[in-house]
Amino acid sequence: MGLDLRLIDGELRFFNPQTGKKLLSHKEAEQARQQAEQARQDAIPRLLELGLSIEQIASTLSLSVEEVLLILSLALG
Repeated sequence: MGLDLRLIDGELRFFNPQTGKKLLSHKEAEQARQQAEQARQDAIPRLLELGLSIEQIASTLSLSVEEVLLILSLALG
């Protein structure tokens, strides 16, 4: 895999010397996943305002129509 194990800010972290970046920890990866999911959910009302149909939104965001409708119903209360 070509990774190094380095002490970064008091933690042992995997580091990719080819990219010069540390790999995300499990916690960091989970936070990034949650942020990405929230961004998808936040995009739904904006895409509706732009005139996209529910089906187009579902296709664009790789969701089912049912998931889009559920997210909308939760967002609208």
